Amino acid sequence: MKDDQKPLPFDPKLKLAAEEIQAILKRHDILASMLLVSPSHCEYLFHIESSWSVMKWDTPPDGPDKLYLRFRSKKEDFKDKEAQHFATGASAHAITSFLQFGRMCQSHMQQLLEMLNKHMKIAYKVWD
Repeated sequence: MKDDQKPLPFDPKLKLAAEEIQAILKRHDILASMLLVSPSHCEYLFHIESSWSVMKWDTPPDGPDKLYLRFRSKKEDFKDKEAQHFATGASAHAITSFLQFGRMCQSHMQQLLEMLNKHMKIAYKVWD
């Protein structure tokens, strides 16, 4: 990087890796929540759309610059009650799995950070 250049707000390697991972997830019809990390940046990957999920990313009416997660399970979207029940249950399973994964990550990283803080000063900021 030249002295007069500002650093990028993202790591191009992480963006590329996230795109490749998303293609794999789509090909295998699976959901995922993960964080890719380089020495200077991180890239969140939250892939929640599949053929069996009733979750979709949507844009709220109050702002196209925002995204929100929509959980839609309406009778008219399914061929029968069993298909609706399966998709709704599978999506609820995904939500609870993501939640448990987040709690597990938070717990492990908090313990590690507390141990490291005994030996070194670690400054970090929580993002909005």
